[in-house]
Amino acid sequence: MSTVDLGPYEGTITGNSAGMWTVWWQAGGATYSLRVVPAEGGSLTLTEFKQELAQLWT
Repeated sequence: MSTVDLGPYEGTITGNSAGMWTVWWQAGGATYSLRVVPAEGGSLTLTEFKQELAQLWT
């Protein structure tokens, strides 16, 4: 498990590079999640997932 800054929020990352990554965060009393599933046969490292998230929040 890892954490990441999502603008004013802190997200908790779960998952692994062989399957999928999910980031969870709370805002306004609600819990949100965003899941990334690599293409079939592909993989995504934690660092790559964090880089993808950073692009979404810039």
